[in-house]
Amino acid sequence: EESRAWNTIGDFKHMELALTSAAQRAHARQAQLVLARARNQQCWVLRFLARQTEAVDACLEAQRIYEAEGDRGGTADTLRILGDAVSGSDAERAISLYRQSLAVQRSIGHLAGEAIVLNELAIQYSVRGDHGAAMQLFQQAHDIFLQIGNSVSASGLLINIGYELQLQGRLAESLKMYRKAVTAG
Repeated sequence: EESRAWNTIGDFKHMELALTSAAQRAHARQAQLVLARARNQQCWVLRFLARQTEAVDACLEAQRIYEAEGDRGGTADTLRILGDAVSGSDAERAISLYRQSLAVQRSIGHLAGEAIVLNELAIQYSVRGDHGAAMQLFQQAHDIFLQIGNSVSASGLLINIGYELQLQGRLAESLKMYRKAVTAG
């Protein structure tokens, strides 16, 4: 909870300190799922602190614990965060991790998680220049967010789709999508 409070004000250093403390306490008490959650969140914050090796280590530990405990949702979330952590240095590995996460999200029926991963995959395809694939993935994520009633995230996906259209030189369609995002949000 302390980590979440620090996150609210964007203080990643204090967030990381709170998570380190939580992980140490969980380890001492052998509270494996609490430890996994703390390490999962450490992975996320260490990425923003530009400490990639530590971030990857934290994610791998969280993934190992989640898998041993049979927590497929935790595993899927950690695979996504691990993909985020390596996306800047190893796009192929990130895509593989996102695909693994997506498979688990789908198998457990976690639609919000599925949409989040589809968005991350789309970003990777966009960066690679495969704007058609990126648009399809953004559209799938958009549709899921609409299905679950998350209009804010759905509007954000319209912006992403508009950007992909812009990159393809389809400016009139892009402008229409941006306008749709403004009115939908």
